[in-house]
Amino acid sequence: CNEKTHERLETYADKLIKFNWCNDFAAARNAGLKIADGQWFMFLDDDEWFDDTKNLVRFFKSGEYKKYKSGAYLIRNYKDFEGVGYLDSWITRLFERTPGVRFYGRIHEIIVPFEGPTAQIKDFVHHYGYLYKNEAEAIAHYERNRVLLEKMIEEEPDVPRWRVHICQEYMSHAFYDELLKAACDGIASISGKKDDDCHVAAGTFYAAKYLSFYARGMHDEALLAAEDGLCDERLTQMGRAFLCVSAA
Repeated sequence: CNEKTHERLETYADKLIKFNWCNDFAAARNAGLKIADGQWFMFLDDDEWFDDTKNLVRFFKSGEYKKYKSGAYLIRNYKDFEGVGYLDSWITRLFERTPGVRFYGRIHEIIVPFEGPTAQIKDFVHHYGYLYKNEAEAIAHYERNRVLLEKMIEEEPDVPRWRVHICQEYMSHAFYDELLKAACDGIASISGKKDDDCHVAAGTFYAAKYLSFYARGMHDEALLAAEDGLCDERLTQMGRAFLCVSAA
């Protein structure tokens, strides 16, 4: 950040950490985690904020935290700049600090090893991060994510998480040719595998394949893609339900 921002942060924060951006969100999170000295660790993105934290405060002051290893609060993702339409989702952003715990992944980073049980704390953050002022801003955000996800797929081709996220990027920006290829590559990458991650990913890959056809008016191909997916016994109930509704 620039000097003006740094000076402003000093009025709010007890500690400021110098970090040179290196296209790795986990590395940035770990820089903060490294100097943390509390029993629990909580993290926020720079475009999120609370209006009210009474339930978070109560969670710790009451001692309820002793029954849990991690915690989730709500993120309110707005669909318009007026703040009228929104979708609330649970997001895990608190955890007990234990030896070896760290953030992992250049983007869409996760906590490893992750421990439960996870408390659901009914405070929420505002988030306008999925809204863009213009097309150029949207494409810049997409390109940043695409580059990092492609790097993760290159480094870890057998981890379905990164392929799931790149499918979501292509879908959100209506890049349907790229979506079809990513979906087919994803299906091929989990061939013969039956772990939990593959079960969840299978639903995303088949849904992405279906949507890549349907969005372009290729309804016969879309139906075949849905029927093909329904033959995969690894689908979760949610994945199967989506394809059933889509086929219908």
